[in-house]
Amino acid sequence: MNVTEIFKDSLIYPTKDLNKLVILGSLITIVAILAILTVFSFITMSFSLPTVLGIITLISALIVGFIYNGYSLSIINETIENKQMVENINSFPDFNWSNNIVDGIKVWVLDIIYMIIPVIVTAIFAYVLLSFMPAPIGDLNITQLSTSLLSNPNSLEYSAQLNTLMIGVQGLFTILSLVFTLFAKIAKVRLAETSRLSSIFEFEEIYNSIAKIGWGDYIVWFILLIVISSIIGVIMGIIFIIPIIGPIVFFLLFVPFMLIFESRATGLIYNESKIEHYAN
Repeated sequence: MNVTEIFKDSLIYPTKDLNKLVILGSLITIVAILAILTVFSFITMSFSLPTVLGIITLISALIVGFIYNGYSLSIINETIENKQMVENINSFPDFNWSNNIVDGIKVWVLDIIYMIIPVIVTAIFAYVLLSFMPAPIGDLNITQLSTSLLSNPNSLEYSAQLNTLMIGVQGLFTILSLVFTLFAKIAKVRLAETSRLSSIFEFEEIYNSIAKIGWGDYIVWFILLIVISSIIGVIMGIIFIIPIIGPIVFFLLFVPFMLIFESRATGLIYNESKIEHYAN
């Protein structure tokens, strides 16, 4: 299956079981409504009710977030286990709430692990650059720096230096995040395949899986995934601003659609690493 076929399949797949898509979207919509009610209660009511609503919203968001991420593993696992073409599929995997929550926690751990290094490296890079900046930048904290930039006659020069530093830091973080996301995608598939959290640390196997897919094909797939997701995101962003109906469509349909689409696409690209196995 080439990259074009993967995305054609993945875009059709979320429409194969609208009942489960709406169930997942309903959970997300409920959390969104609770969040809105919490904000309004803080603005208009006494302190006790907003606090209670805030706690309920927080707990609900955590549970639904775990279910949401955990269900993505179910989609991926179904894709790599059954290997059926989308034309032969009539439904998604069933929800298993307890397993989905546990799987969601595993995905949460995976995301943290694979973002720790970009964050740490970027923070060290920023600190080192900042330490080499001339006064008033190098030896001041954020508050002192802001005051100094406003009062110093050379503030425009210092501000330009600071902007350059921030661009460099943001660029490094973006590059590192993209690189680690490349590996995190396959680590997530291996987590779905094995159900072992330790599998996300099997870097050699993850690297070998990507090598079997082909680095060129995998990077093209990754870029297209970002592009297609961004295009759909722009469209839904426009729909979102439609009063009442827009947000409902966004949370009820778009958010679960994107999860199922990306999970399906990730499972299908991983299947390309198993082609030799199929042939045997």
